[in-house]
Amino acid sequence: MRTTQLDCKCGIYETEYTVRDYGCKIVVTAPYIKWEGNSGCLAFEKKTVVNDGYKAAIRNMCETGELFCGDDTMYDVLFES
Repeated sequence: MRTTQLDCKCGIYETEYTVRDYGCKIVVTAPYIKWEGNSGCLAFEKKTVVNDGYKAAIRNMCETGELFCGDDTMYDVLFES
C-alpha cells in the first residue's frame, strides 16, 4: 500500500486529501464542509475507487501533486463518477 497526502483548501481550512493505493483499489479520504444549521465545520468522507480510468487519474494526481488531471479534478473523479 502507498499513501499520499495532497494539500488543498476546503473553505477556510488548510487540509489535505489522503490517498491510499492498494493496487486493485484506491481509497481516498476527502475533506468537505459539513453544514449544521448556519455553521460549517471541516469533515471527511472516504471513497473507494475501483474503475481503472479513475484510478489512473488519481495516480497521476499523486505523482504530480496536483488535484487535477486533464479536465478532471479530484472532486469530479470522486463525486461525479
